[in-house]
Amino acid sequence: MKLDLLRVILAAAVFLFHIGLLPGGYLAVPAFFTLSAYLSANSLLKEKSFSLKDHYLRRLKKLYLPLLAVAFVCVAVFSGERFNWVEMKPETLSVLFSYNNYWQLKANLDYFTRHIASPFMHLWFIAILVQLELLLPLFVLLLRKCARSLSRIAPLLLCLILVFASYIVFLLQLRKSGMMQAYYGTFARCHAYLLGVLQAFFVHLIGRPGFREKKTADLLYFVYLAVLVVLFIFVDAASPFFAVAMILSSLICIRMTDYAALGNETLFGENFDAVILLLAKISYEFYLVQYPWIFFFQNTSLPAVLQGILVFLLALLSALFLHFVFDLRKGKTRIVQLALCLLLTVASLFGGYTWLKAEDHSEQTEEMKQKMEESRQLIEQKNSEYYNNVAMQEEERRRFVEGMENKEEAVSELLKQLPVTAIGDSIMLDLVNQLYERFPNIYIDSEISRDLYSGNKILQELKDQGKLADIILLSLSVNGDYREKYCEELMEIADGREVFWVDAVGPDDPNFNERFAEFAKKYDNLHIVEWVKASRGHPEYFYYDQIHVIGAGVPALAKEIYDTVYNYFYLKYADISQEFLDKQAEEARKRIAFYGNGALINAYETLSGAYPGALYNAKEYDYELLYEEIEEKVNENTLENRLVFLFDKQAGLNEKNYRKILELCEGHEVYIISLTKKRPAVENATVIDFYAEIKAHPEYLLKDKVHLSEEGNKALTASLQALLQP
Repeated sequence: MKLDLLRVILAAAVFLFHIGLLPGGYLAVPAFFTLSAYLSANSLLKEKSFSLKDHYLRRLKKLYLPLLAVAFVCVAVFSGERFNWVEMKPETLSVLFSYNNYWQLKANLDYFTRHIASPFMHLWFIAILVQLELLLPLFVLLLRKCARSLSRIAPLLLCLILVFASYIVFLLQLRKSGMMQAYYGTFARCHAYLLGVLQAFFVHLIGRPGFREKKTADLLYFVYLAVLVVLFIFVDAASPFFAVAMILSSLICIRMTDYAALGNETLFGENFDAVILLLAKISYEFYLVQYPWIFFFQNTSLPAVLQGILVFLLALLSALFLHFVFDLRKGKTRIVQLALCLLLTVASLFGGYTWLKAEDHSEQTEEMKQKMEESRQLIEQKNSEYYNNVAMQEEERRRFVEGMENKEEAVSELLKQLPVTAIGDSIMLDLVNQLYERFPNIYIDSEISRDLYSGNKILQELKDQGKLADIILLSLSVNGDYREKYCEELMEIADGREVFWVDAVGPDDPNFNERFAEFAKKYDNLHIVEWVKASRGHPEYFYYDQIHVIGAGVPALAKEIYDTVYNYFYLKYADISQEFLDKQAEEARKRIAFYGNGALINAYETLSGAYPGALYNAKEYDYELLYEEIEEKVNENTLENRLVFLFDKQAGLNEKNYRKILELCEGHEVYIISLTKKRPAVENATVIDFYAEIKAHPEYLLKDKVHLSEEGNKALTASLQALLQP
């Protein structure tokens, strides 16, 4: 019974991992390998001689027939337009012939992403299991012969050597080739399976190790189970303990099988134990059908909790259905079983027919990969030239931009000079030529299936080498899940640089774009290239996978990237220009322009001492000339902000004339120094009635009774300064 409980716990852990609720649930997979190998090898060892034919027929019924049914029913259900299952035909073939693990490696699929590209992404495990089950009876025969010919220790040593060799290969591939090469490789993963075989031979040849007392065995069983659950909860795929936890889960499984055999058979009562037994019996079928249901619901708008509950219930019902159909027995239910078996057969045949008729996109896929390889070679060539084309110095760029009369032309020329660092995945590989054309000073590092975590490593290396440009272009949305810590790490690496992030059509994580856009709101230097929005309604932009761009989609995506960068710099240019204009405006606001006739000429020496930076327009103005000159400046937007009119009576300006001129000067500060008896009564100007001062101080006038004396000019300047600061 405890073995059944272990199978149920492992099945639950895998399911919770698949729906994204248990980060370390993947560790149940190596434990499943170990447990399956132990049970299969133990079954063979109980027979003095076994028939290969009988063994393969049993495994065919248990493993392959349910797999065949699920595969073809999935083809029948998911081949419609609603489901974007791109590689249906070749992937189904890999499932049918049990090489799906290697097919997924070639297709660069990632088991650790929550979003799935097909209903078969979990069947890499079944592929490896079938491969190993085919070899198991031959291996058992070999080990038996070793035991008879050499010693009882020989098969154990051989198993142990193979376990170490497999685990070393796993570690090497993990370090050199990447996570999925290690995770999907048959030999790299068979250490877990071989541990189960080793355990079966150890028990058969030596005896069962461990405590013999049942209560102690029960206690240790549950202690190990608790440790296993802790691993499931805390050791995710990004953990530094990943490799250790992978083999540790298998070793724990071995010990639990020992204590399960020694402990009490009854656990929680007869009824509850019966439920556990049933769940254990359908654990394989439950594994087969859960991903198809996840795939079915993944693009719905259902809340995550409700979606998880529905997937669980439907997967459980489907597993019970499969188990009932394939567990043919004599009795009252046999007719029902046969009827359901016929129904399943018809559905499977329809799926098989659909599969045979389906179009194979392998040729186009290879064409796309070849194009990516050509792009990668071009990148290497361009990267060698990159550091020889150093961008203009900041001051030179500033002078260049400020010197351009046309803003659009200035920004376009600026982007031709700016250094850009571009890190991306296979989507960016499609754009290489277009990006080099638009950004001549771009450095590109792009690779198939690259995610944000890998991109951050490259950015950090470039930064450490002092080669990270101030403009960063990233296309890292398609692969992997959204993780806040990687986003924060990205912005920490960027360290104030401008980051342009291309959102993705068809990302692994369907919530990636939305969550990243929300994250981007916290950073002024993080800008979204809205490719999803720009490509909406343009299916011709994409390959059959509706992810990679082709034809018109290539320049369209490149243009969207360029326009986003261009618009940012256009606005930044506008900000710079506005800052420059604001500075000019501030200077213009402070600048003073004097307009006058002889009175101004006379007062110039004193006024210029007080207002050395002012503009002095001294002419024999009359109304028409003054109006015409001010009107021209208004039209040219060159009229100074602060205006001082200093005219004596010889100019002949009256209140009506001033009103007309003040209409032109709306929005400007206007000061009118009145030297005549009739003071102009105007509302939108400051009038300095200096005539009253003259009346009080006759010495302010020269003898001609028109022009101001030196004292008068000083007094006038002082009066003006009281109102108008230089």
